[in-house]
Amino acid sequence: MQKTRPSLFFPLLLIAVGVVFLLNNLGVIHVDGWELLIRLWPLLFIIGGLDHIYQGKGWTWGVFSILLGGVFLLANLGFLPLGGWELLLRLWPIFLIALGLDLVVRERPAWASALAMAVMLVLLGGITWFAIGQARIPANAQPLTYALPAGAQRAQIEIEQPLGRLELSGGAAERTLVEGEITLPRGLGLTTQMETVGGTAQVRIGAEGRSVVFPWSAGPSQSLWRLRLNAQIPMEISLKSGLGEQVLDLSALTSLSRLESEVALGSLTVTLPATGELEGRLANPIGFTTLIVPRTARLELRINRALSTLTLPTDFTCQENLCYSPGTTATNARQRLSVEQPMGGLRVIYAP
Repeated sequence: MQKTRPSLFFPLLLIAVGVVFLLNNLGVIHVDGWELLIRLWPLLFIIGGLDHIYQGKGWTWGVFSILLGGVFLLANLGFLPLGGWELLLRLWPIFLIALGLDLVVRERPAWASALAMAVMLVLLGGITWFAIGQARIPANAQPLTYALPAGAQRAQIEIEQPLGRLELSGGAAERTLVEGEITLPRGLGLTTQMETVGGTAQVRIGAEGRSVVFPWSAGPSQSLWRLRLNAQIPMEISLKSGLGEQVLDLSALTSLSRLESEVALGSLTVTLPATGELEGRLANPIGFTTLIVPRTARLELRINRALSTLTLPTDFTCQENLCYSPGTTATNARQRLSVEQPMGGLRVIYAP
């Protein structure tokens, strides 16, 4: 009976983590160490695959883990149009395929293992090819324009996006409330509604329908919502995204009084206005949030985090979970934001 070799998973993991932090401390990489570690989570697949082969448990699952980890790593580092988490949520059935093949060829002749590995290579190669080429698949792009209703004194904007990238900023034409372009994957249709209630213009934008989800069918270029808002009218904004990215440039929206932004899984980038009073809530349970703050802002942050990292400018002051920009206190803060970031990272930087 062949003796199983001891596992090298944790020693290899310690080495990988140590190398990352060493490069960060030496200034070779200019990214927050914890943020980089989270971005490099596919190394777990690669290390696990190497350990599986080293222990003599079979080549099929080991090679599969190494190759799949490589694909996820390329995605996280920006070499593929889709992010690693987005690929993982779409490719989870491939684990069942790999496990089934591993069980079939276990304790069978070497040619069976070679055949299984060939199937894996073809499958992963096809996935990578289509992920790279997904931008060529035609999508349904639609222009969107809502004029500012006569007599409207305020506005409420509600946007629900199932997945993709949402870009929001000021810059709409003078008599326009909302304008922009929305690109949807095949199978999804745009839903919009606008009404004026008691002097408040209410706009709701969403998507409905069914879309066949392939790894390449709903990448960033397949679901891009680029919207511009009127910067003059007082406004409240509510945004909800499932999987993807929100990029909110609020620098021109000085009349914005309330912001609710949620991203279930992905990234959130918010640029705050330099003036005006603003209250809001930012929620990003798994992912990274970047808050870009003007130096003149009077900002109070209420930060709720569990396993996430936190990076603040050195001149911010914190008391437990409350943090303040320079010269700001609980009594003179003009912008008050609650940030919920259980896992991932929260970074606050100054606007250039």
